[in-house]
Amino acid sequence: MMRPNSLNLILLIFLMSSPILGHASCTRNVAVAGYDGQGMNTGLGNINVTDNYIQPPGSIIATSVVNYAPGYSYPSPDTVIYTCDQTDVGSIYEMFATNGDDLYGGFYTIGTEDGLSGFYQNKIHYTGIKLTHLNSGQTFLRTWQQYPITSYLVDGTKIKIRAKDFSAIKVEIAKVSSAGYTSGAASNYCGTGWQAAGSYACTQPNGYVIFKGPGTGSTPAIGSDSASNYQGWPTHWTSIGLGTPPKTNVTMNTTCVARNVTPTILFQTMSVNDLNQGKTVQNNISITVECSNTVQSGTASGQTAIGIQTSLEAYQTAQSLGLVNAQGGVSYLLSDGYGTNSMIATGVGIALKAPDGQDLPFVGWQNCNGSGSTSTCPGGRDAGWYPILSGATNAGSSSQSGYQYFTTQFTAILKKIPSETVTPGSVQAKGYVLVRIQ
Repeated sequence: MMRPNSLNLILLIFLMSSPILGHASCTRNVAVAGYDGQGMNTGLGNINVTDNYIQPPGSIIATSVVNYAPGYSYPSPDTVIYTCDQTDVGSIYEMFATNGDDLYGGFYTIGTEDGLSGFYQNKIHYTGIKLTHLNSGQTFLRTWQQYPITSYLVDGTKIKIRAKDFSAIKVEIAKVSSAGYTSGAASNYCGTGWQAAGSYACTQPNGYVIFKGPGTGSTPAIGSDSASNYQGWPTHWTSIGLGTPPKTNVTMNTTCVARNVTPTILFQTMSVNDLNQGKTVQNNISITVECSNTVQSGTASGQTAIGIQTSLEAYQTAQSLGLVNAQGGVSYLLSDGYGTNSMIATGVGIALKAPDGQDLPFVGWQNCNGSGSTSTCPGGRDAGWYPILSGATNAGSSSQSGYQYFTTQFTAILKKIPSETVTPGSVQAKGYVLVRIQ
């Protein structure tokens, strides 16, 4: 983002009658991360855009939850980005907004006619992007918002604000019916025209987070328009964008869609003693998908796979219990409230078997990440993905020419988690069927 230089007039008023208790200056300990193509990537990996029959306008076609680290500018969650005095507690904030001056960065809202809100134009045609600041629950808008930072490491008289102390951000991509806009924005640094298949070509961020605290200088006013208010850029800013490495990849392949799934899986009641003795109980999950006749089923790049994803809360709990593998696959689906709600059983979870009868992890929330130009994207069986037509049964032709229905069956198994203590309670776990091009 190119910004005009500005000159600020600072008036210093010395009051001699009584001392003023002020705050010390917060110190940034790492390089600037607010330029184009820096900061945080969206963690989405591959986004597939296909016809409106499979992806009707208004539908969410990709989602992720990303953190400052590990990522392009911040390699570790424990990276200390700022050091402040303890007296600064209560005066440090995250400010956030879209990249409101740019044609493809956050100037135009899009998709309102499809029932969407908070989505902004990007360079992928017929899609919108929405960013949500999860600590506050607020959507990134063109108007600046702020939220206090309450997590930090105390070190003597200082506090250290680490990468993991900043809010996670949810990223959503939706299909829209609008053809979008090619002019009228305050700037268009990526030119005009739309993204073809391949690596996302525009490095303009889709949003910004600003660290605001004592000594960090001028910042935009709360409620002001980010299209014309970018005071202080880029020193204490962090970019987030589809074009930040590892860049989002765009495909336009034929694929499948999940049409029906067993809505509720009921397990018979089991005693703590039975679970401790290794007894299990299982039930089937039946899924109906509709696929193009030309779909490529598999887990290699460009192929379509199916998986069952945990809730974000269950994933985070599974991480704390060591139940997540290097590819982000989760060995046991846990209840929301596990370990915090006394009514929820602990030491017990749900394992999954694929249609081939072999163990399959649940899909987690690990995203494509990396530092610099290198990146890692979770994929394959270890990440919870299974070829969508492997073991599936043809269930007949669709009313839509060129498509067919298939049914596939997974098995859910309630069992004791190794090395955990079983306590009585209920199991209330949620899973989400995902169909995705790898």
